[in-house]
Amino acid sequence: MNLTIEHLAPRLPYGLKLQNKFGEIGTLNGVYNEGEEPISMFDVVKGASGKLEDVKPILRPLSIIHSFINHTGSWRSIAASCEGRYIVDAQYDESAGVVLSVEDGNGCSLQPSIDDYKVLYKLHLDTDGLIEAGLAIDVSTLDVNPYAQ
Repeated sequence: MNLTIEHLAPRLPYGLKLQNKFGEIGTLNGVYNEGEEPISMFDVVKGASGKLEDVKPILRPLSIIHSFINHTGSWRSIAASCEGRYIVDAQYDESAGVVLSVEDGNGCSLQPSIDDYKVLYKLHLDTDGLIEAGLAIDVSTLDVNPYAQ
């Protein structure tokens, strides 16, 4: 697996942080193709840009969804198969993608709706298994959380 525009583009509105190969951290503000080469742009002030292979998004593991649910109250899924029930867990599966589990205890699980994905992106959760693949940085491994600033 390689980091692609498809991994980054949906996160543009939410202030995704990237770290380049020199350890500099900036905010993603654009992704484009330059010929065949996907390029990411971050921190307009610094004017930094780089090949996707030279940057890594800074994400939170999907497994910490519990802390967001506990601190921000409930998160109701709007997906039809489990509509209105509370999401209590999220896992990434290589073949299925993100799978959400809900409160009913009857094993109801679902694929996230578009609105669910927006919430996952806004929380900077790793919806693609990028941390495990070595293509993203787990924010908890950094000395300073760039999202806390």
